[in-house]
Amino acid sequence: MRISVLKSLGLLSPFALGVIMMSCGNNSTQEEHQTDQIREESPVSIAEMSPYIITVEEYNNMAKSGAAYTLIDLRKEDSYKKGHIPGALQIWRNDIQNRDTLYGGLMASKEQMTELLGNLGVNKGETIVVYDDRANVDAMRLWWVLKCYGHNELLMIDGGFKSWTAEGQLIDTMDTSLPDAVSFEFAEVENWDLYASLEDVKKAQEDGILILDTRSKEEYEGPNVKEGAFRAGHIPGALRIDYASNFYYGESEKIRGLDELQYIYQELGDDKDRLIITYCHSGVRSAFSTFVLTELLGYTNVKNYDGSWTEWSYFEELPAETIVE
Repeated sequence: MRISVLKSLGLLSPFALGVIMMSCGNNSTQEEHQTDQIREESPVSIAEMSPYIITVEEYNNMAKSGAAYTLIDLRKEDSYKKGHIPGALQIWRNDIQNRDTLYGGLMASKEQMTELLGNLGVNKGETIVVYDDRANVDAMRLWWVLKCYGHNELLMIDGGFKSWTAEGQLIDTMDTSLPDAVSFEFAEVENWDLYASLEDVKKAQEDGILILDTRSKEEYEGPNVKEGAFRAGHIPGALRIDYASNFYYGESEKIRGLDELQYIYQELGDDKDRLIITYCHSGVRSAFSTFVLTELLGYTNVKNYDGSWTEWSYFEELPAETIVE
């Protein structure tokens, strides 16, 4: 399903063939599975493949059309104040997390999300357009949270704020005034197909189900323990494919081409219906990988572990594995 507002306005732009892949910068999370063999993007546009991705051009067309939507800048306040897409309202990752847990990172409750969206003036069924400046990894987490609660009308600008500025678009440094609050309501039908709980992961680990660690090599092997985690290492048996493989480094940070993504995830095999559980530090990066697997590569049974390593490492009785060279 393509988002209805774009369908009705006819704003889907054609993809330019033969786009040369952006050069990759030196980044510690960009690794061997980010292939050097493939140098051109797929002739199939990522924005054409997914109902949740739009280009900068498509967003500008939508803004000019007068369509009803809410634009959200999902960055810290200081970054927002230095410059944002005109008309964007600012929230941060903490706003979509549950604040009443023993460990951080769990998704916000439905009540918390209802209040947040209502305060942003979002009406039931209204399109939300969201971006950040980290290749849309935080935007992907919002996509996952909203999808679980049944709100599917969400668009992400491919490449986020970096793509916006790379294309020379105008930015605004003035805060956007909050609209009048409304009584937001989620759709009656929720969708938990993409959600994995601690109990789901424990059973999967015992049964030998594929668990995909989307963190950096240093986190996976153990030298790096991010703030919030209680131990080093990874869930025993987990395969690691860094979420950062999913997008281009450089100015735009757009999602990689289809051929490249297929190459990156070839280790998962050809069975698109097998159960796969993704995780990272707190379910944010793994939400990105869940999006790529389900929306772009056609995997039908992928679940993002909400608590991820933060929750798993909290319970000392759960197994953990490190790699010592």
